[in-house]
Amino acid sequence: MLCIRLEASALVSQLHSEITRLKSLVESLAGPSDQTARRLRMPNPPHAPDSHADGHGLDWTSHPAQEISQLTHRRIDPGGLGSASIYQLEPRLDPEPAASSNLDMVPAWPSRLHDYEFRQRAFQHFSDRINRFECLIDGEYLSGLSCSLDQPYHSLLLLVAIISASTIVTREHRIGDELVQCAERMVTRACTTPTATLVAVRALTILVWRELTVGGNPTRTWMFNCMAAALLQQLGVFDWSLETIEKEQQSSNFSEKLTAFWAFSAVDRICAALLGRMSSIPWRHNIQIPRFSTTFIPGTPVTIENLYFDHLWALWRLHGYYMNIIYTPRFATMPESERQTLRLDCKQAIANLRGLIDPRVKLGPDRVAHHPFLYFLQMAFDTSPITLNLPYLGRGGSEQDEILQEMTEAATSHTVLLSRFREFHKLTDSPPVVIYFTVRAATIHLLLASSTDATVQRFSWHRLKICLESLQDIQSMWHFQASRAIRYIQNLATRWGVTHALVSSPGPPCLAFDDGGGGLGGGVEASAEGYDSILWQDLPTADLGISNAELETMHWAISQDSSWQLVHDNHHSTSFQ
Repeated sequence: MLCIRLEASALVSQLHSEITRLKSLVESLAGPSDQTARRLRMPNPPHAPDSHADGHGLDWTSHPAQEISQLTHRRIDPGGLGSASIYQLEPRLDPEPAASSNLDMVPAWPSRLHDYEFRQRAFQHFSDRINRFECLIDGEYLSGLSCSLDQPYHSLLLLVAIISASTIVTREHRIGDELVQCAERMVTRACTTPTATLVAVRALTILVWRELTVGGNPTRTWMFNCMAAALLQQLGVFDWSLETIEKEQQSSNFSEKLTAFWAFSAVDRICAALLGRMSSIPWRHNIQIPRFSTTFIPGTPVTIENLYFDHLWALWRLHGYYMNIIYTPRFATMPESERQTLRLDCKQAIANLRGLIDPRVKLGPDRVAHHPFLYFLQMAFDTSPITLNLPYLGRGGSEQDEILQEMTEAATSHTVLLSRFREFHKLTDSPPVVIYFTVRAATIHLLLASSTDATVQRFSWHRLKICLESLQDIQSMWHFQASRAIRYIQNLATRWGVTHALVSSPGPPCLAFDDGGGGLGGGVEASAEGYDSILWQDLPTADLGISNAELETMHWAISQDSSWQLVHDNHHSTSFQ
């Protein structure tokens, strides 16, 4: 109890220090003129009649509303905030590789790789916990692979890639990093073996996925990604057309090519989003790639998982096509009418695809247990409007309210779906893409938390809490990504001045949300379920000596303080594709 009292006293001291700083800030802002002083007494200065979004109470001239429309604008506008986000891959320095006089030799393996049982367990982890959710390799092909070190060079590269990915599940990151460095020195030789092209594509796809998942070196990640695309180009996949596709389907390795392409396309989609680059697949040329379902053998039962991947990858194809227009510099120069036509075309294309969902993977409205992959597919469709409408926000026009409404409905639908999923399944048994979906929704809820409408605020707090609790649940499986997601939301809330939204029920003051380990820290754990109120009964009350009017004035001052608004910008840029 004494310890708690000391901590409480420290919190009060911190509050007093911060209040002193804010009062000084208010004085400095009020000093130049009487006009500034009058502004300080008016936290909500009048705006143009159309500056508020109908039904949401949002001020489009506010900092959150202005910033959310720039979260991915570095690809559109060099002066934008950038496309970093929780998925920003910070450059890491690899240990210096041992000098070798012969670069064609197989690099020295980490000692664990010589353990056959270790390799077998790694294969099993990859199959059960990664490939099941990502389909990086066709399951039948994976089951026929050997764990032996005595096999062709390109097969060794695939072995190294699989084991490096499996270390994410076992959290043996040091071994995984060492294996990726081995793969980097092997990959050039493996790619120059003509008969090994498809094997190399599979290995590179896995290596890209692994580096994205653990936040590896971004240059190496993009190199792996582009090499895989180049090999697919060499196989002629990007040149398929309606005239040639029938002939291609007669080839003996058509299914292997198609499966390798779609697996790569999903990883390329994530890579382009997280690294802020253009897709390495020439979607703008409208390449004719048959759907994954083309590989299904007639009369043979199709698994729910394969149906899921068929529909998900078809959705990613639409994303790729439209994002290659929306997320480019030419989007800013397009006439407004053309931009709106593009938005409506995109909306209609996704609606048409949704209407074609196979009933076996279509989630019904009933609250009963369904196969988990049905929820994942629904999440992908529900959150698509957030990603594809983001560059349209903040541009004004009569469509602004409609766009915001679409994004709000998307975020709400995802949050409801998360609640339904948690009733029947564990989030630890879900792919990392669920984290991406949840961050998209949480960002919209944070925007709505800045609303002047009390009802909108209250609902956004509740939904944000569900998102944060879900991210905390999934941490035990995908620790790196979920932890970064939580910190991203915390930092964005701080910058937008809506940290109160992270504590949706009465509780002790919360000054620091990031616990340094990626957990929720004091943020959500300060809610009613996260603390014992008995411990706070005898603590001294904190007399801060400030009125409500002063608090409002300080809130306005914070919004003018660029050092507060841009806290952590250099380390946690924002975007959430």
